[in-house]
Amino acid sequence: FGVNGAWDGKLKISDNDLYYRANASFNHAGYDMVPEFYAPDAKGAKENVVQFGIGGDYEFEFGTVTLDLKGDYVNFKGAQNYDAGPLPVDHNEFVFTVAPRYKWENDVFRAQAGFDLVLGDIFNNVVGATGNEGKFHIAPVVKLDVDIVDGAAIFVDLKGGNTINSLSHMASLDRYSTPLGMSTNTWRPIDGEAGFKF
Repeated sequence: FGVNGAWDGKLKISDNDLYYRANASFNHAGYDMVPEFYAPDAKGAKENVVQFGIGGDYEFEFGTVTLDLKGDYVNFKGAQNYDAGPLPVDHNEFVFTVAPRYKWENDVFRAQAGFDLVLGDIFNNVVGATGNEGKFHIAPVVKLDVDIVDGAAIFVDLKGGNTINSLSHMASLDRYSTPLGMSTNTWRPIDGEAGFKF
């Protein structure tokens, strides 16, 4: 079960455009029962996930500056009558991400540079979270597209970041993922991809 909403608009500042946006979502997911071979009396794990974000794009003569602030909160209740493993059976976690970007493009060239600043444990100490959501991280974000001929371009895409491996996220990747507990989160210092577009 889930609900979500979003709102956006535009302002004029000194003849330049400022686009702003906000979004929020709530998702509840879980498993009622688990296969008996795990544990005869076990009940499946459940979770509530709240995500929110605000951001804006400011367009001016030399490009676009973007800033997004994103929060992810997970309230997790582990499988009952079963040891969930390395994570506490019940836990909360909150991850806050600051994502500035600079974008510039012309008729043949498109570039974007920035980073994701991920604040995990720093904020969790304040809100009392007990999960293994990770510590302070920073990951680069670089994208480049160059048209070489009409209809063809080369590209480079570098990006890292943090992924909260909630029950619903893992189930979207693999319907046979474990119903017993939440997987540890994934931190990618950097992923890289380059190639041609036709």
